[in-house]
Formats: sequence, C-alpha cells, structure tokens
Amino acid sequence: MTGSHIGSLELYQVNRYGIREKVWEKGGRDMGPDWLQAGVYVGMNQFVRYEFVGTKGDGYEGDIAIDDLNFGQCSPYLDDCDPVNEFKCYNGQCISGDKLCDLKMDCFDGSDERFCDANCNFEEGMCGWHNLIADVFDWTRFQGETASYGTGPRVDHTTLTEEGYYMYIETSLPRKLGDNAVLQSHWLSLSGDNCVLSIFYHMEGQHLGALAVEVEDSATGKSTIGNLTSKADGWQHGRWPLKQSKEFRISVTGYAGSSYEGDIAIDDVSIVGCKVMSSCGQSQFTCNNKQCVSMASECNFKKDCSDGSDEDSCPLTCDFEKNNTCGWINEPGADWTWDLHQGPTSSLHTGPDTDNTKKTAQGVYLYVEASFAYKGQEARLISAPYTRSAESCKLNLYAYMYGEHIGSLIVKRITRRRRQDPGV
Repeated sequence: MTGSHIGSLELYQVNRYGIREKVWEKGGRDMGPDWLQAGVYVGMNQFVRYEFVGTKGDGYEGDIAIDDLNFGQCSPYLDDCDPVNEFKCYNGQCISGDKLCDLKMDCFDGSDERFCDANCNFEEGMCGWHNLIADVFDWTRFQGETASYGTGPRVDHTTLTEEGYYMYIETSLPRKLGDNAVLQSHWLSLSGDNCVLSIFYHMEGQHLGALAVEVEDSATGKSTIGNLTSKADGWQHGRWPLKQSKEFRISVTGYAGSSYEGDIAIDDVSIVGCKVMSSCGQSQFTCNNKQCVSMASECNFKKDCSDGSDEDSCPLTCDFEKNNTCGWINEPGADWTWDLHQGPTSSLHTGPDTDNTKKTAQGVYLYVEASFAYKGQEARLISAPYTRSAESCKLNLYAYMYGEHIGSLIVKRITRRRRQDPGV
C-alpha cells in the first residue's frame, strides 16, 4: 500500500444472513514500499465468510495488493472429547455438554440438535406438543402483541420480533379464575445424566394465575417440578433438572387469573445437556398409551391409536360444551376473534339466545361480536391440519346469522401450499 493516493483496505466478516461486520481496516496514507504482515483475530464462528474491500483514493498512485493469505489455529476439532463434560459431534468436533439440544447448532454439522425430540421454538409449528382435550381451554400459537392491554408479550423470544411465534393462553372472557389449559409432550426417554428442562416464559399483568410444569413418569406417576406465580417483566428463563430413568412426558399448564390481564406465554422449550428421544421413531406418532403409529395417522379421521389419541387435537365433532374449541384456533393476524359464549349476546336484535346443542342459555357456542369491528374486517377460525380425507368427506355445521348488518360467513379449504378454495 504505497503511493500518494492510497485509499483503504477493509476486511468484513459476513454471516449466513448477509450481515456484514468490519473486523480490520488499514489505509488512508502511504504505508511504504515493502510488503507488510497483518494478523486479524476472528475467533470462534459458524457459517461465516470473509470479504476484502479495497477503496480507491484520490488519484492513480493508490494501488493496493494482497498475497499469501492463510488461516492459522482455526480448527475446532480435537483428538478426543471429555466424556463427562463434552459432547462429540459426528464430525469429531467437541462442544460443551450443556450445549446439547439447546436449540442452537453448536456442532458445525448440526448433530448436537439431531436427537432432541421435545425441543420447540414454535416457528414452524408445535413440534408434537399438543393441547389436551380434557382441560378447560387451549394454548394458542401466536405472533406479535396479544389482544389484551397490559399483559402478554409483544415479540417472541426466539427472534425477538413481531414475526416470531410463541404459545400463550388468552385469559379474557369467557375465562374464569382457575380455568386451565394443558400443553403436553409425547412420551420421551432420556440418554444422559445432566438433563435440564429449559423454558422461556412471559408472565406480565395485574391478574396473573399460575404456570405449572409437571412430569409424568411411567414408573412413579406425576410430579410438579415448577410452579410459577410471580409477575415479571419481559421473557424469563426457567430451568428444572430431569432425573427420569423411565419413559416420561411433560405437561405445561397455564391457569387463568382473576381477569383479562393474565396472559401467560412460553417459547423455546428444550431439554438440554442430554439426548432426548421419542418413544417411537422420528417418522412415527407416539400415542398416549405409548403405541407407535405412522405420523400420517395423526388427524386423518381414523383412530389409529387404540386409545384414539392420534385424533385428540382434531376431533370429528365439536359442540363446545366443554368450554373449549376442540383444537380450532383464532388465526394470528386476523382483525378480531371468535369467542365462546353462553346465552344472549351483548348486542340487541342480533345473535342467538341459546346454543343449538342444548337449546338452552347454558349451552355453549362460538360467535363473533360485531360491535367492535369495522365493515370488511375478518375473524378467522382455523382447524388443526388434517393429513388425509375421503372423497366423500363433508364438513357439517349449524350457523346463526340474524341482524340488519350481517356480513358473510365463508368456509375455505387451505392446502399445504396455502391455496384457498371457497367452500361456502
């Protein structure tokens, strides 16, 4: 870098998302007529590339040259790993044992996240976690800010953006104090002695209930390992040791508080420090009775599990009488919501006085309250994904649409590629 018009030479580190970080820079003056040696500390990284940028100075006496590039002492591989405190990746790399199954690819080949069947950041779905039918209401996969003021997260924990997903319980009406929503894993087994259940949770609001974490062991039954009741701003981190020697499953239960400022959310659920395997193979569904069936058997309108648990999240019928929505959820991003209700609605000259099932004011039905929405806004209710159906398959329902300002009710079929076919 010699001459009276020297510009600059910069080195950038670029990650897998294209974000550039400057790690070294020289120039702005004549550096002399000799080759100069430089060393740049780049440290431990994954999936990065390096980019040299030469910038022209004020005139032609500004040529810049580089030669003899080499990376030194960069190999992460060791001859062997500490069998107690480290995990040996399939490619021979050694990582700390507490990084196993932590939802991050610490091995360059990703093998530390391969056998982690309970782990989920909810970005692509629920990863086998499912709502129980026997509880009062359901957890909802959601993104962005919840509908209630003064409670619930604004962003998820994984991406820290409004686009990221998390699971939460909505405690506005018709929820009552003590109503419970249970999210449960499949049956699992552990391989290792340093297993820790890790859950990020959000409990903010003046009317909080509780968040309970239970483990059901096939040998010893249920035990509560965590019971959270305290208000805390922002996402918090809960960690609980797991010592199960037999097959087990995890239940995360959210309890409604005294009013609407009681939303509770969870994200980035993982069992870290050991391998976690479903009782069945990775391409199989684990029934509640530990029977193994094909993953395609879930939600196919047929009870392939002898206990019927493969259809629990998508029952054939729903009359809403158990005060839950049977796996139907409000779609995140819709303008307003469908809500469970009993008796007459709050608006005069519209809405039913009774449900269709019992035909009494004690019967439960699902409805949209039009008083708080604008013309053309939508409330969208979506089912669990069904894997297969017969050509003769029909969806039957009873609808009530009475009033001077009725909009429309549309049923759509959404395929895996998001094609929407109007049905009604």
